Amino acid sequence: INAQVTKLIIEEDKISQVRVTGVEFIENGQTHRVMSNKEVILSAGSVNTPQILMVSGIGPKKELEKHSIPIKKELEGVGKNLQDH
Repeated sequence: INAQVTKLIIEEDKISQVRVTGVEFIENGQTHRVMSNKEVILSAGSVNTPQILMVSGIGPKKELEKHSIPIKKELEGVGKNLQDH
């Protein structure tokens, strides 16, 4: 409650695979990190989900480079065809 996710914590392995191992968030003006032993489920809506992915380095290469975000995983479909029902 009253917390805002700022980015995903991502580990990269030897074969260029990425694995989300936790989240970083701000609550009451302080930054916190929470790690997971199993899985991280990102469910932040049709706009915030792609935003969190992209600020974490997952998304279209051109868009990430435009904002000087280090690329963790290039995925061209992130942020495309957004629809809110």
